[in-house]
Formats: sequence, C-alpha cells, structure tokens
Amino acid sequence: MTMTIDTAAGGPAIGEPRLMRLMQALDDALIFRRARSMSLCMDCAESPGGERCDDHACDLNLIAGYEKDLREIQAAFDRGIARDRGRYQRRTASTDRRDTVVL
Repeated sequence: MTMTIDTAAGGPAIGEPRLMRLMQALDDALIFRRARSMSLCMDCAESPGGERCDDHACDLNLIAGYEKDLREIQAAFDRGIARDRGRYQRRTASTDRRDTVVL
C-alpha cells in the first residue's frame, strides 16, 4: 500500500477522518480474517502435516499484510502528531513562555 499521509512527504495528504476510516477498515478486516482463520475446513483437516488449505493460508497472508499496513499508518500518524506538537510548542514558546503547553 502506498499513500502520502502528510504533506511534508510530498503529494496530496490524507485527512485525519479519512485516515481513521482506513485504519478502522483494516482493523475490521483483521477481525474478520482472524476469526475465519480459526475455523478449519475439511481441506485443512485433510491436509498433510496439519497445514492450512490454500484459502485459509491466504487469510494468514492477508492478516500479516493488514498488520504491517496498520503499523506503518500508525507510525506515520504518530510522526504527524509529534511534528504538529513541536510546531505548537515552538509557536507558543516564541510568543510567551507562560503559554507553553506540552501535549
């Protein structure tokens, strides 16, 4: 998945409400895929060595991808929050030290 989360990285930015919807959609997909991967089918039961069938193995691969995407989005989101806090702190510190707020 390739996306620009903040304008500092260049290109159009994804707004916070849209970003939160994307994160929620990935979280919902994780819940669905995890539940599905826990219920084994006849193909899984007959598989040698107790391995998953192709369909359930695909679920496990999707889970890994969704988790990776969520971690990357959360890290970018956190960097954006930290950057915004730094801007706010510098702005308030330069105008009046008494108004400096650490969030």
